[in-house]
Amino acid sequence: MSRFQLRTRLARISAAVVMLLALSVNGLRAAEKVAVVSLRASDQLFSDVTYLMKATGTDALAQLFLPQVQQYFKGVDGKRPIGMVLQMDGSQMVPLVFIPVTDLQTVLGNLKEHLGTAEDVGNGVYELQGPQPLYVKEQAGWAYVGQAAQHLSDLPANPDQLLDGLDARYTIGVRAYLDKVPTPYKQMLVDRLREGVEANNASSEEDKQAAMEQIQRMVDESETLTVGLQVSSRDREMYFEGGLKPVAGTKFAGDMDQIRDMKTNYAGFVVPGAAVSGNLASVVPADKMPQTLSQIDQFEQKTLEQIARDAKLDDATRAGAKQLVATFFKIVRGTVKTGQIDSCTSVILQPQTISIVSASHVASGTEVEDAVKQLVKLSESDPRIAFKDVKLNAAEHNGVRFHSMSVPVPEDPKARMVLGDAVAITVGAGKESAYLAVGPGGVEQLRKLIDASAKAGATEVQPFSGQISVLPILEFAKSIEPNPLLASLIQMLEDHRELDQVRVGYGVNNDGMTYRFTIEEGVLKLIGQAVPLMGMRMGG
Repeated sequence: MSRFQLRTRLARISAAVVMLLALSVNGLRAAEKVAVVSLRASDQLFSDVTYLMKATGTDALAQLFLPQVQQYFKGVDGKRPIGMVLQMDGSQMVPLVFIPVTDLQTVLGNLKEHLGTAEDVGNGVYELQGPQPLYVKEQAGWAYVGQAAQHLSDLPANPDQLLDGLDARYTIGVRAYLDKVPTPYKQMLVDRLREGVEANNASSEEDKQAAMEQIQRMVDESETLTVGLQVSSRDREMYFEGGLKPVAGTKFAGDMDQIRDMKTNYAGFVVPGAAVSGNLASVVPADKMPQTLSQIDQFEQKTLEQIARDAKLDDATRAGAKQLVATFFKIVRGTVKTGQIDSCTSVILQPQTISIVSASHVASGTEVEDAVKQLVKLSESDPRIAFKDVKLNAAEHNGVRFHSMSVPVPEDPKARMVLGDAVAITVGAGKESAYLAVGPGGVEQLRKLIDASAKAGATEVQPFSGQISVLPILEFAKSIEPNPLLASLIQMLEDHRELDQVRVGYGVNNDGMTYRFTIEEGVLKLIGQAVPLMGMRMGG
């Protein structure tokens, strides 16, 4: 299973667990917690919301509704978190909410309009008549809320400690203790995920079965699942995070340990200021090797079948295309067999100019060169892909041989504005490395980035990370087709040039595997302002 599939399944598990926690639950309180929900202390919570709305340019709206919401928090201690713990009693899940209070009667009075007058039912317990009865009891500065009066006996003295520090880590956080969830509930989770896997018509039955086995193991062998949303005025960003912590000693824990401290030999190819950049650094475990190679074989077979059905190809071109595909998959297969995945790529945008640079570990650089020569030969018999200015062995640098060529650009004015009459392509091959540059000055670009990578050495990285910088993309688009909307969006980001990224990545730490999706302040501002701006333009 690829790391992308692993991240996708983590996201599916996260969504399914949230749905599972939202099920209607009843029964008696017990000591075994299976999940907690954390809401940051209300003073900081309102500060986070205020920052977020200011960042998105909607602070005027905040001034309208926040004071009304804050009225409901009178009597609540704004220095301590609000939380909920979900506990087991036999086969039943029982929720217990806890709210820090300075004046319970004020809190109950705030709820009177919606839940009626709180009725004292004895033993310090108050009953509220909502869609279903709720029971409230104060103890040591905490208001506990349960679904039955008997749930409010033997209350925890310091309930905020049940949150495992989620309140300090996230604005809103949820943690499910999967190793404590009863088997029937786990099976509900797996069944929900199974529906998503079976709905994927693009996957073979073998792949679906392998995916379900992987999901089953992840659920069975995970100790906790944590999801959270963090709004950070200090870092001027917002991020969503999800993570699975495996049970120690399990197969899942072993898989995570293999990608805990990943390094790349191509750090120079993550270019500062690039519009898009990222890396992939991972391993292919020995027990996953047969399945991975089988998937590669299936993909190769489908590609060959498409070539065979292409009526536009003559026999010679078809034979050459099949040979090229076979060579390509030989390279992929050989690289996978090394068990090492290491690649870095950047897309660099300037006004009316695009460049792509990439570097990857391969099993054999010689095979990459063979593929280049086959591609050049194939192009000689197919004018649709004919290369110009072909220079095999055009240059060499530190054991890397460079081959350059160009591809004619169709007669499209916008395409030629960016790419010129032809796109320059440079391929480099080292002993166990392959390099690619698309755009002018490819040899010099690759030389510079190879040297930068050598200087950086083996650099610690996440198994996967990607960054998109929005401002260079907008400026590039404006250089191709200027319009007032793009100019307005660029103007919005002018004072946020260092905060214009959307980032995604995952890594392994003491909390297990953690996936994070981050939006920086400049992009938050763009989202908040661009939507109404585009609406006005469409309406106008």
